[in-house]
Amino acid sequence: LTPVQKIIDVVYQGHGTPMAGPVSPRKPWYNDQLTPMGFSPEKAKKLLESSGWKDNNGDGILEKNRPEGQPLELRFELAYNQGSPVTQTIADLIRQEMNKHGVMVKLAPLSGGALQEAGSQHNFDLLMTAFGGTAGADDFKQLWHTESWTGNGANYSGFGNKSTDALIDSLRIERNLEKRTEMYQRFQALVYEACPWVPLQFMDRKIIIHKRLHSAAMYFERPGLWIQELAPEPTLP
Repeated sequence: LTPVQKIIDVVYQGHGTPMAGPVSPRKPWYNDQLTPMGFSPEKAKKLLESSGWKDNNGDGILEKNRPEGQPLELRFELAYNQGSPVTQTIADLIRQEMNKHGVMVKLAPLSGGALQEAGSQHNFDLLMTAFGGTAGADDFKQLWHTESWTGNGANYSGFGNKSTDALIDSLRIERNLEKRTEMYQRFQALVYEACPWVPLQFMDRKIIIHKRLHSAAMYFERPGLWIQELAPEPTLP
């Protein structure tokens, strides 16, 4: 029920790539066998119904019957960074789509510090955040190792076990590129199968250069452009 492509089209004017895992598709060890989750209200409805969530009273809200007491309605809060108009718009799009299909989302805007604390303290229903990377080798320990869950780190979802921890630790010392690529792709498949998150998009960097400048080259690392390389267009004598 997360409208990833709609978010890319509306918020970023189409300048984004849907994600399937935690590695950039521009890296050689990206697992291109994984398909982004996609938006499918029909599939979501089947999954929810198979778990007991149905709109039994016709009020537009999914609920699950309990042995005693009132049925449990499907409601939760979405925490996100309140300081960005972009994240506000994304949160609104997610809320609108989920509410439309009986999943009641209440927006919970937080300051950057409060959002990070909520994630590290595991005090949230659903949390939206962003992570950046580099052009170098990926190190999954901060985001995906169980030590980063028990130690109040950035593994907000609680993903992982001894097997995935061992793979993460081994990746940090493996020097053979062919072996490391296989390990990277295996790890991406494990995250994909467990589905601890709903990936949104990899951003396409947008850089504008005046036509009077030339010798421009684009780079993966921020800011994506080496200013010293730019030079004025040579003038004819």
